[in-house]
Amino acid sequence: MPLNTVLVVDPNPATHRRVESAFRGARRTLYARGAAEAEERSDGERLDLVISAVRLANGNGYDLARKLRDEHPAALVFLLAGGFDVYDEDRAADAGVDGRINVPFTAASLRSRVEAALGPLPEPDEEAARVE
Repeated sequence: MPLNTVLVVDPNPATHRRVESAFRGARRTLYARGAAEAEERSDGERLDLVISAVRLANGNGYDLARKLRDEHPAALVFLLAGGFDVYDEDRAADAGVDGRINVPFTAASLRSRVEAALGPLPEPDEEAARVE
């Protein structure tokens, strides 16, 4: 299954770079630093994958996941948690979150986690050829 649009919601630019590296074959990767910006950027989009931090400016990953799940029911939603972040399994399930990504993570481990949920993704070269 190809990924057309990925939304990354995290204030850390290194997280954005790792996600982009993991999914270079995606047609579009949207970035947001907080919940309000994520809502703005996702408006009118068809999201395939959302990767969001649990703790966000202007909100939290659970509430954002719930809102995005309502607007993009087919999107796969993962929350990033690690260090001092507390991941609440019940809140995540209630918000429609598909899973947790432990921080820190590598591009390869992230891709593997998403492929476990979606199935194999095209390699970046295959995807580029398909799009052109």
